[in-house]
Amino acid sequence: MRTSTVIPETSQTSSITPAPISYRRWSLAPRLEPFWKDYIQILLTLFILISRSYGDAQVLLDTKEINLEQLDATGITDPYPPKSNSFREKNVRTFLDADHLNYNKKQKIITAFGNVRVSRGDITLLADKVIYNQRVDKINAHGNVRILDSQKNILFAQEFEIDGDMKKGFTNTVQGILADNSVFAANGIQRNSESESQFNQVTYTPCSLCRSDPSKHPTWAIQSRHMLINHEEGDIEHTDSFLQINGTRVLYIPYLSHPGPHVKRRSGFLSPFFGGSENLGAILGFSYYWAINNQSDVTFTPIYTRENPLLVTTYRHAFCNGAIEIETSITKGKFKSGPAESERNRNRLRGHIKTSGRLSVPVSFFDGSYFGFNIHRTLDGTYLKRYTMLGYAKESYLTSRLYYEGFRDRSYFLAEGFSFQGLQQDDRNKRIPFIAPSIEYHYLSKPMAYQFTPYVDTSILNIQRRQGQNTKRFSTTFGIKRQWISNFGTVSDIGAEAKIDAYGVSASRNPKTNGNNARITPRLFAHIKYPLYQVTSYGRFVLEPIVGIVITSNNRNTNRFPDEDSFIEMSDANIFDADRFSGLDIVDQWSRVNYGAKLSFYSKSLGNSELFLGQSIALTSVNPLVNHNLEVAGVRPGTSDFVVRAHYTYKDWVHFASRMVLNRDRISAKRNETQLSIGQKQLRFKIGYVRIPKPILITPALSSFSRLSSLKSIEQIKYGVSTQLNKTWRLSFHAARELGSGGGALSHGATLTYSDDCFDFSTTLTKTFYQDRDFKPGLTTMFRISFKNLGEVSISGDRLGLGKSLKE
Repeated sequence: MRTSTVIPETSQTSSITPAPISYRRWSLAPRLEPFWKDYIQILLTLFILISRSYGDAQVLLDTKEINLEQLDATGITDPYPPKSNSFREKNVRTFLDADHLNYNKKQKIITAFGNVRVSRGDITLLADKVIYNQRVDKINAHGNVRILDSQKNILFAQEFEIDGDMKKGFTNTVQGILADNSVFAANGIQRNSESESQFNQVTYTPCSLCRSDPSKHPTWAIQSRHMLINHEEGDIEHTDSFLQINGTRVLYIPYLSHPGPHVKRRSGFLSPFFGGSENLGAILGFSYYWAINNQSDVTFTPIYTRENPLLVTTYRHAFCNGAIEIETSITKGKFKSGPAESERNRNRLRGHIKTSGRLSVPVSFFDGSYFGFNIHRTLDGTYLKRYTMLGYAKESYLTSRLYYEGFRDRSYFLAEGFSFQGLQQDDRNKRIPFIAPSIEYHYLSKPMAYQFTPYVDTSILNIQRRQGQNTKRFSTTFGIKRQWISNFGTVSDIGAEAKIDAYGVSASRNPKTNGNNARITPRLFAHIKYPLYQVTSYGRFVLEPIVGIVITSNNRNTNRFPDEDSFIEMSDANIFDADRFSGLDIVDQWSRVNYGAKLSFYSKSLGNSELFLGQSIALTSVNPLVNHNLEVAGVRPGTSDFVVRAHYTYKDWVHFASRMVLNRDRISAKRNETQLSIGQKQLRFKIGYVRIPKPILITPALSSFSRLSSLKSIEQIKYGVSTQLNKTWRLSFHAARELGSGGGALSHGATLTYSDDCFDFSTTLTKTFYQDRDFKPGLTTMFRISFKNLGEVSISGDRLGLGKSLKE
């Protein structure tokens, strides 16, 4: 018969001075109670004695699970429970549940055995046998002892002695599993209080033990003379420790502290990083994280270099309606403003700032609105390339932005301003534009008469330069559109719109552009597609022919209108759009017929594939002013070049994707973006090819930009191979080359990675062949070591120095 009860309290204390717990009297001595209750006491006592003698009664008790919390040892309900002592924990009792329960009245010892469970608050003890001595308020647990605390940590032992309040206790040999599945084994534990446990001669590891051979050494472990777990603060402290790798001691650590499983953020030192650089010499850095409060924190990272120390500071603050982050760095160092050695300055103040924030703003007109900013600036153009550990070495320009956006029903509003900083050697910041304000408003109505949907797109733009062209622009588009599906399965889209542009231009190199100008561009468009479906024994075929027409006015692009934002890139994504140009300054002024088809095939055994082919036929002549510029992009008199998209996947073995613009005469690719991946994780090959022609300038008005001559076509190929050597080791190789005249190798590299449940290691070797002022071509090596729960160590360098970001 399984019995449960409340462990009696005692006023006696042990040498550890435990806090007393509430108890029920087990004595049959008479009490000053009404006479009729004595009869009830006798009857209940007889009932319990009889139930222990007959099996039927025993089953009945087990079924009803009579809890002796309401009964004392005699089974008599105590109508006058003892009052709580003000020094004791209120409403906290220790419960005991077991298959069998005996009480020695003379020695005041309770013995429970058989699936014993003792619980107090959030602490639970399980054992085969438990002996509770009421005189000294001690619980002795024997056999398969498990203790689960309030933080879901579990202790395992064969014997355990603990006080009645389950706060203090000890044992000689113990093992444990923490809430994050970290494990440890110790020769002894002294549980000093409910908030602190001390272990002696401890081995701790967050690595999962081998199931087939638990005695096998984990990937790494910490052997300590003492380990202290602070249950309130959540910290784990090790003293006089060694770091073990596969059972071999590799590093002595006098003192080590790290957060426990339940700590989300805590002030303290983070893992250091170190390396070297041909430009900066030896590099040594460490970070201190300061958790200011629940809403804000800051990280200080001093970095030592051969030139001068560098200080990086990052501050973060979370509000109820948003968050901000501020990152700064500052140092004094050498600055090279040009390729000539004579242009080098010494001990110049160098640094950068990067801030970002986004806050929700309550505005009655909008359902949701936000204010945000991004500020990114540096004191010189090569600082971020030279100090690559900051993580911005690949930036060619920096953008600062201030914005406000709002949403309501089917409308969207955006007001923003931009400031740019060029980092290239030939950039002239005086000619780089400053944009403020840039305002957009978009509205899409609900369907109205005949299911037509009106829409409005409006924008206001102001571009200013210290030197060069200044532009003010107002543009709005009014339109209606509709889509319907007929009973025959055709899908049709029709619409009409009118685009109105007004400009005010000054300081342009083209005198015809200066002044105020306006234009109206009407447009009608319609497209129809008819999907055809066929099921075969090999799979499903879907053929989707599409044809459409766009009617618009001609001769809307002239020298009177600037081009600040428009380039053309004809592709499968925009060939059927009413306006194929990006931006608003240059309009798509050619009436045309668009046609194409998409063929799709879906098969479980053969894979899925898709092929799209499209072309346009111009119905109006093209302005000779821009004709020669458009041909490179595929827009030509009469029929245009072909746009192609192809895609094929076979399970996880093959993935192929390609997008091209094919010359209509020679069927050769003017623009090509192709990727192919073959293989499994055991061995996989990848190759990618990119060919992008020089960006197309629609009108000569764009000559106000300073870097047009530096724009050029791109033709590159990237290829690599990777292999999963086993469950934990992975090796990969990669290379990139510039093709065409003046081409050559861009970079070669290899990466070796080890990763398991508690340890990550990777080493990367990269050879670069390009140079940008302070950044020289060379060999780049990087090592990363990451221990679960202990942080990360990074080592990197180029030519035995630093060549890549330590954050990567």
